[in-house]
Amino acid sequence: SPLAFALEPESGRKSRPGRQRQRQPAARTVDAAQPADSELFAALRELRARLAREAGLPAYCVFPDRTLRELAANRPTTEDGLLATQGVGPARLERYGRPFLDLLRERGE
Repeated sequence: SPLAFALEPESGRKSRPGRQRQRQPAARTVDAAQPADSELFAALRELRARLAREAGLPAYCVFPDRTLRELAANRPTTEDGLLATQGVGPARLERYGRPFLDLLRERGE
């Protein structure tokens, strides 16, 4: 014979003590950026799209938007500066660093 269970409706979302997620401060958004930053961000996105297309990957696999925003805001021109950017590690630096640094240097002049 089948079992029957009586369930009481949930009265609200319950949080478990000690398991609450800490909110991270929001990354600088393009809307808050200066117009030059917005133009640079758009150029970085175009470069990312081209590299992703050539590699047959989704764009976020090259760099996520958050990384591009940080690049537009900080404008690093060295490999060390690029590595200091969230989302850029040694593998991405080796794979994609040169074209991004070239663009950042070109736009920084």
